[in-house]
Amino acid sequence: MNKLHKLVLSIAMAVFTGCFSQSAFAEPNAFFTPPSTIRVAMYHLDPASGASLNIPCTSNDSSYGCTADSNLGPYPFGSTNPVTVQIEGTAVNNRYLRDVIPQEMSPGTHHALAVQAQAVAARTYAYWHIQQGSQINNSTQFQAFIPRKYDSLPAAQRAIIDTAVQDRHYLSQTTNDNPLFAEFFADIPLRTLNGSFPYLIAVQDPISSHPAVTQQGHGHGLSQNGASRWAFGNRSYLGTLDPWSVTWTARDQILTHYYTGIHIRDANNGNAILTPERRFNALYLNWARPPAFPNGICNRIMVWLHNTGTGEWLGADRDIYDREIGIGYCWGQSCFTAGYLPQSVVPSKDQLVSLTIQPGSGELRIDLYKKSWYESTPTWFSANAAWPRQLVGNFDTVRGCVRYPYITKQAQPVGY
Repeated sequence: MNKLHKLVLSIAMAVFTGCFSQSAFAEPNAFFTPPSTIRVAMYHLDPASGASLNIPCTSNDSSYGCTADSNLGPYPFGSTNPVTVQIEGTAVNNRYLRDVIPQEMSPGTHHALAVQAQAVAARTYAYWHIQQGSQINNSTQFQAFIPRKYDSLPAAQRAIIDTAVQDRHYLSQTTNDNPLFAEFFADIPLRTLNGSFPYLIAVQDPISSHPAVTQQGHGHGLSQNGASRWAFGNRSYLGTLDPWSVTWTARDQILTHYYTGIHIRDANNGNAILTPERRFNALYLNWARPPAFPNGICNRIMVWLHNTGTGEWLGADRDIYDREIGIGYCWGQSCFTAGYLPQSVVPSKDQLVSLTIQPGSGELRIDLYKKSWYESTPTWFSANAAWPRQLVGNFDTVRGCVRYPYITKQAQPVGY
């Protein structure tokens, strides 16, 4: 496309988008009707693995799987098996997610944000099986549903579960509102594995870099322990090891990291899309303090970025009329552009970027922006609180540091 054609196209686009709002095109037609109940075959389970022992639960059965704790009561569904229970229910004999989530991710050990991400994944996983017409059971072959698990928790942990399920949010692709096959697993070092769907693409997970981390599970989709590490900003999912250079403060950062090119939707609001198209996560920050300035920062920061959005970031490797996405920084509420990304990045992929910051003080955060060649001002990813800016820290001075490579805050991320 020559420059004249691009100019005509850009003018036409400006007129067109001035007549129609972006939201008119961002929301595909709603076809999926979120279910309110789920049907589950109930079996005795192995207490260690959660696997089915192929013995059906019966009336007043106190076996593990039929109930999480016989002291709290036996199988609560009478002679019914399979059972039909409310997905969002609260009564002991009419609830699903409240008993699934704490069995899959303990609110006593994992960060509350990670539990919230697990709740969305678990709801989506249930929706997908219902839509497929699957006959599921209560074992870890699907997701473990053990009656009275919620009742066995202390009040503070039940409150975490209640918060996690209070919104009927689920995951979909961008082209329709159907639920995803939202697989999840316990743990894996450094990088997840490819699954069988395009949204289950392997992604870097450098926070899971401690030597004690081993693979537990299939490795597709949400890493439960990894999610808790990102929320704590710590190499331990318990938050008890050395801190990482990045902490994520929003549930949606976790979900869009582990599931590629997806949207989060609200089943209570016509399946409305809740996530913006342009999103990023910082996987690692490498910065240094200048000598003799203990509250300062050197003016060069290395930022490891991950494209968690739905479209490609067009960077400086493209024609000047095509490049769009740049990186910048914010001192408090004042944000400054620092130039286009050196390379284009498709969703699920990542890039290490050198960012030079100018003098300032106070709270320093990283943000990305979109600015096409015909636009006079950038649109920050964080505009209208659409996406979180990444906190670097609080500083009172910025200095050039000749010895920067030798004065590092942390080691270089694994893989670079």
